[in-house]
Amino acid sequence: MRSGRHPLRFRAESYLKCAKKSGLNQPMGTMKSAEEWLKQADYDIETAEYMCEARRYLPAVFMCFSSIEKALKGVYRSRCKGAPPKTTNLLTLAEQIDLKLPNDVFEFLAKLNNSYPETLYPAKLATAQEVYTEPETRSLLAASKHALEWIRT
Repeated sequence: MRSGRHPLRFRAESYLKCAKKSGLNQPMGTMKSAEEWLKQADYDIETAEYMCEARRYLPAVFMCFSSIEKALKGVYRSRCKGAPPKTTNLLTLAEQIDLKLPNDVFEFLAKLNNSYPETLYPAKLATAQEVYTEPETRSLLAASKHALEWIRT
């Protein structure tokens, strides 16, 4: 090795320099605009639809969660004019924005909050797959779309 550094470390350092120049490695709370958060929320709900069609229900539910989280952070950015808090708790985000959630949306966000660890880090894959079946995932997807529509208004 010419530089005396491990080749993988050198590649990682090179990647980080390129990512920094392109803005890819910005911290989560420093996104430039509410519009960007909302674009990503739309992208994630579309991804959830594709995952559901592909019968990948755990990632579909996680993408529903991610979509709602990003939409809430977009609204936070728009209303509060600052970087959104670094939390993944949907109810905390809604509370910090001072959203007056209707009961159905509040209950859905509480349910979706619980899906975050279950779908991202399931203790047992088979158990999680028994919970997040096709009908359950389609129901969560429809409720996510309804919540997104409500959050945007």
